[in-house]
Parts: sequence; structure tokens; C-alpha cells
Amino acid sequence: MVAWDDVTSDHVVSAIGEYDRLGPVLGTAYELATGQRLASGDFEGGKAGAVRVLGKLGFTVQEIRRPAG
Repeated sequence: MVAWDDVTSDHVVSAIGEYDRLGPVLGTAYELATGQRLASGDFEGGKAGAVRVLGKLGFTVQEIRRPAG
């Protein structure tokens, strides 16, 4: 189980800035906070995982709606 206590909203903001270079935001924020890189199976995405962690840090996650076509 991953402990998210060390990750702050500042880590998430930094990770957003590094997304193109480093990959998914929350995993990057964890790496910035702890120095440890997570594998894709180390935590859940979606509402029960990443969205919940981001919500606790004060972020609102919205679904991207792409135009049909």
C-alpha cells in the first residue's frame, strides 16, 4: 500500500508542470515527494484511487469530454 502523507498540493502542481517529460501526474508527485518511482500497478486510478488522493489535496478532477467525430 502506498502512503500518500508526504505528497502535498505543491508536489502535484510541480508534477503537472513536468507531465510531458515524466508521465502521469500523481505518480510523479509521489516521486517528487519521496524520491521513489511508482510502477503503474502500485496505485489505483479512477475515483477510488487517484481522484480521491487529489481531492484530499484540494484538487478537482473533471472528466475530459471530447467532441464527437
